[in-house]
Amino acid sequence: MARSSLQWFRSACSTASSTNVTLNVVADTFGPTVVDAGCDAVDRGIRVVFSEPVVSGGGDNAADNALNYSLDQGLGIASALLLSDNKTVLLTATDVLTPLTLYNPAYPNVADTAGATAMESGRRPDYRMRLHQRHS
Repeated sequence: MARSSLQWFRSACSTASSTNVTLNVVADTFGPTVVDAGCDAVDRGIRVVFSEPVVSGGGDNAADNALNYSLDQGLGIASALLLSDNKTVLLTATDVLTPLTLYNPAYPNVADTAGATAMESGRRPDYRMRLHQRHS
């Protein structure tokens, strides 16, 4: 925990001021979790939304690195694209997804911007999603 003492602090919400302020900063030790996921059988697309911004750049813990994901039912992940909100990832499965099938995507190496991964935080790194047929 980092601790900083400031000599002068003025609130933007009022005209009150203080000469002694203590700021406690706590490290982010909880990795990202999936808060929403969905898929489309026609184009093999899977949309994953994380609980917080995640790392980009294609590295070992990057959300846009397809090697950081796995999918059950005999499917793999061919590509991963992190959108501009830094929370939403569009994955492409290696084969067509089967309608009404329950899939368990896993993301144990994806890290948040503080560097914490799902495995480090002790949270279960998967999210169950059921594929529904797309209606035209």
